[in-house]
Amino acid sequence: MVNPETTVDVQRAFAKLDPLRLRRMTSEELFPSRPRSGRCRICARRTELTREHIPPRTAFNTRQGTSPTLLEWYSNPGLELPDTGSVFQGGVWGYILCDRCNNTTGRYGREYGDWARGAARVLTSLERSLEELDHLDQWGYANVHFRGVYPGRFVRQAISMVLSVSGSFELSARHPELRELALGGRPMPLPADLRLFLGLYAGPMVRFVGGPWGQPTWSDQADGWSWVIEAAFPPFSIQLLVDGDPSRLGGVDISGFTKIDTAAKSDFQIEKWMIGFGHIPHPTDFRTIGMLASRG
Repeated sequence: MVNPETTVDVQRAFAKLDPLRLRRMTSEELFPSRPRSGRCRICARRTELTREHIPPRTAFNTRQGTSPTLLEWYSNPGLELPDTGSVFQGGVWGYILCDRCNNTTGRYGREYGDWARGAARVLTSLERSLEELDHLDQWGYANVHFRGVYPGRFVRQAISMVLSVSGSFELSARHPELRELALGGRPMPLPADLRLFLGLYAGPMVRFVGGPWGQPTWSDQADGWSWVIEAAFPPFSIQLLVDGDPSRLGGVDISGFTKIDTAAKSDFQIEKWMIGFGHIPHPTDFRTIGMLASRG
């Protein structure tokens, strides 16, 4: 879809869109809620699939919510969250991984949860409240300093999340390096076409954008489409650029974390990290409610 921030020749833009990559997925397809057999989204093994939380439960993923369709979103007046859609209990989860991959990737869930709790403390201790920042027609920022963390573990959990959100085993089949990293393999760079970004995300929407190529977002700078998989669950947004222009993404580039060993401890420090909000279902759109309201 064309990002509402841009003004483009829509006919020209859609002429450049590869329809073979498009795959819209319902919430039940993305996160099947009943036990089933199928292919694991990480290793592609056909087996009985197990329940996986995305993000891990240690990162605040335990509550009830609703999952409205795109039609319900765009039919909703104003910028309030729709109160319609299917209900999910106990956080966001689905029967998507085999038992072996679930247990292996679970080793990094605690590290992700530690980072999430640290980011939540930052967001709740700002000089101005998130509600105030959300109503400004400009970005808000935060300074973040995590001491003694394990970036190599964190990034492996992030990669397992985007593989899960991709909705099938196709992404890991195209890029086996992602599979190896998610399962604790040796440090290595991401495949050349891929970039992984981490955003500081205040919600209120929980936003998952799936499909084996992700979903398209128009880039004026590149005059073409970028394809993105996104898992935005406060206090973080994880965005994998599958193809296209990285300027469409919000946050900091953590692609280099994949070259860090899981046993390596270091500090993670970002000055003036942009705080993103989620009010519409469009991937990579982190504008405040003040920005959206000022543009009609």
